[in-house]
Amino acid sequence: MNQQLPRARDAVEHVVIDGETVVYDPDRSALHVLNVTATVVWEHCDGTGTVSALVDGLADVYGAEPAEIERDVRAYLDELAALELLEPR
Repeated sequence: MNQQLPRARDAVEHVVIDGETVVYDPDRSALHVLNVTATVVWEHCDGTGTVSALVDGLADVYGAEPAEIERDVRAYLDELAALELLEPR
């Protein structure tokens, strides 16, 4: 589970508005809105942290089961990758 978090693509721009992130991909002329939870994951996509550290931190903050949080984090990472917002691994 100690997998490195990916890094957001340099070309992608984003702004946080009321806890949600608006992400613009100029290469694809695509706009995406991330909910509050996805925003937390997105903010950690800097290539320096690990999935396990993010999961542990979220489990502490929300008092939820780490396995449930890990499933959600991985689902968000998969979605961000499918939208091509992350650097390829």
